[in-house]
Amino acid sequence: MEFIQDQDFNPKKNLLVSSEDRNRIPSFVSFQFFRYPAFLISVWIIIGFFIQEYINLSLLMIIVLIGLGFFGQILLHKYSRWFCLASCLFWLMIAGFIHYLAYQIPIDAFRLVQGTKVTYQGTIQRINEKYYLSKIESFSGYRPVLLLKNPAQELDQFLFQRVEVTGLFRPYLACSNPGGINFQTYWRQKRIFGEIQVYKCHPIDNNTFWNNFLSSFERTRNALSNRWRMKLGEEYPYFAAMLWGEKNDLFQDSTALLQETGIYHTFCISGLHLTILGGILLFILQKIHLPKSLAVSLSIFFCLLYLFFCSIAPSAFRAFLMFALFLIAKQIGRNTLSIHFISIAFMVMFFLQPEIIFQPGCQLSFISTLAIILYSSQIQNSSQYTKLFQWIANGILLSTVVTIFTLPLLILNRLSFSSLIWTSNLILIPIAQLSILVNFISILGSWIPHLTNVFSHLIRLLIRILIILSEWSQNNIPHLFWKFEAKNQQIFGWVFWILLLFLIDLLMVKKSKAILLKSMILFSLVLVIFGFSAQPQFQVWVLDVGQGLAMISLSDNQAICIDTGGVIRNYGNTGYTILLPFLKNYGIHQLQSVYLTHYHQDHTAGIQSLVEAYDISGIYGRFESELEGGIKTTSIEYPTVSKHHHPYQIEIIPISGFQENDQALVYRLSIQNFSCLVCGDIEEEGIHQLLKAGENIIRSEVIIIPHHGSYTTNLAQLIQQVRPSLAIISTGENRYGHPDQRTLKLLNELGIPYYRTDYHGAVGFHIQRKNWKVIVHGKNDFSKMDNE
Repeated sequence: MEFIQDQDFNPKKNLLVSSEDRNRIPSFVSFQFFRYPAFLISVWIIIGFFIQEYINLSLLMIIVLIGLGFFGQILLHKYSRWFCLASCLFWLMIAGFIHYLAYQIPIDAFRLVQGTKVTYQGTIQRINEKYYLSKIESFSGYRPVLLLKNPAQELDQFLFQRVEVTGLFRPYLACSNPGGINFQTYWRQKRIFGEIQVYKCHPIDNNTFWNNFLSSFERTRNALSNRWRMKLGEEYPYFAAMLWGEKNDLFQDSTALLQETGIYHTFCISGLHLTILGGILLFILQKIHLPKSLAVSLSIFFCLLYLFFCSIAPSAFRAFLMFALFLIAKQIGRNTLSIHFISIAFMVMFFLQPEIIFQPGCQLSFISTLAIILYSSQIQNSSQYTKLFQWIANGILLSTVVTIFTLPLLILNRLSFSSLIWTSNLILIPIAQLSILVNFISILGSWIPHLTNVFSHLIRLLIRILIILSEWSQNNIPHLFWKFEAKNQQIFGWVFWILLLFLIDLLMVKKSKAILLKSMILFSLVLVIFGFSAQPQFQVWVLDVGQGLAMISLSDNQAICIDTGGVIRNYGNTGYTILLPFLKNYGIHQLQSVYLTHYHQDHTAGIQSLVEAYDISGIYGRFESELEGGIKTTSIEYPTVSKHHHPYQIEIIPISGFQENDQALVYRLSIQNFSCLVCGDIEEEGIHQLLKAGENIIRSEVIIIPHHGSYTTNLAQLIQQVRPSLAIISTGENRYGHPDQRTLKLLNELGIPYYRTDYHGAVGFHIQRKNWKVIVHGKNDFSKMDNE
């Protein structure tokens, strides 16, 4: 079990000082929060970091506030509350200063060179089959990381070597959609600020000791990986994930099973591994009567080697720091609380790698360990119960406490939750722990052939048992499994969390008046959650799919799609990376029809993903055609009105022209008092034909500007006949100059407000009984900050 139980814990006693000294120190020490100063500082650091993330204070303001907090602590040390406020301000701004150094400085620097040829010196690293340039020497302090794309030469030969890389620097695309991932924000939170399309790469000088050290571990791990891959066969992916965190495609196929049974974390390098390795090694060394100081030193040293062996995973680093601090404190005779260990570990990791605050895995690692520490400090085993009953009860209670602490993070990070964690902690986790132990022992004896054969059979047996029992649990034990990528699942998760808190509180409070009051509060909170999460019945969204178009209308659990986006940099096929996550986010069970304006890839490529996920009744286009993947379309040759999608009505206007863009369908989607004209990529001739349809046919509240905002001489006439109150330009990174500045000037002259998906993200329309309103999903595109 991954925790160290606190000894002689008494929450009513000031744990910082002895009773004799308490009267000789300033009164602020008796202030309740200062019983755990390291924990309090950690909380301030987290809050300060997020304040800077969202407010973005200037460097001068941060330095001034740091000075006020520092001198405030000196001048106000006799006044506990004022001292606390000054200390709070100091650490808030220290965190803000770290954020500025780690994020704002690289963002400002890379914004100046985007789209240009650059040359940087740094160290090549590889994580999950991707290559990165780290420790970039043109930056001091917190050095950023860049992703290396399209390597012109094999980069494996340069792993952990100092190199000079020349290539084209590009920031990440920043598509922003409900349920989707903004990759610029995603990578930035890992302190990876862009990508280099590599032209050339070569070593610059002899490697440093540190790089040689890491390189030796990489070679050792590769040798072991090749050896055990042959020995274990199908079980190798589980072995590698459990032992050093390698997750290949074969392992990813089992991710859903492991998440649903609640044992996925045992295949991630965490404190569980360090505790097993360090604890058992220390126990053995003490049993052979090795001097205590030597046993402690060897245990810490071997845990440190294992930390390097698994590429210094954040959760493993946190566990190593706690384990080392605990043993060192015991060695020097200090009885320190575990809450101080986890707080110090957090601060050490934060000052080395500030991005850990953003990483869901690291967040869950710290918060679950904190839950275990708090639980272990309060648990009282009674001698009147059998050890088996106590073990079962502790397992259930521990799972409950960890769930209470981690469930909000699971919801906010759109992960998943399974109620099987309660049974898994009793059945599956012990088998996983035994498997981890056997893996460790097998690695130590892997150079002895006979031992390797014996352990390979044992490893395969344990892993098979673990997988078989996981499948049995999944199929035979009734349970809840929520994937919080869907909004309705998030609602259920929040309600479940509040109910769990309430039930635990009921067990602790026996007063009937208090129970009645808390029941009323519970009922009010549930109503508030459902009230805030309620969505309008009818919605229309123009998604941010880069240089392309995709529009989806929602009604209850059904949807209609007009165009499906294309293939863009970073995201690949937007059907898989944007459209499907959007539909899952809204819990869409049926995609009724897909309408295509024309057959260019930036409007049709995403359809393959939709066909794989949904049974679509109709796919319509200007002509009968067979798209990639054998998908056939039904032609619409004459103007028609589709009323099959109640309450939506779709008026379809065929356009014919010599240009491919003008061989298209134009759609007018309407519902109640809302209407939207979808023009596809029609150009001057297509617009001319559309105008012939008549003002009464094409007049709409919203117009999607043709061809991603390109300009034609009759565009003004089209807009004047449509008479929209709002215009949308669906565009992204392109080499055509879209949107045309003349188009933007025209919209401004006509007094028509407009949104651009490349600047504003997805644009939605919530249709209500008497009116409709615009919802802009919002976009953090750090490469365009100066232009907005």
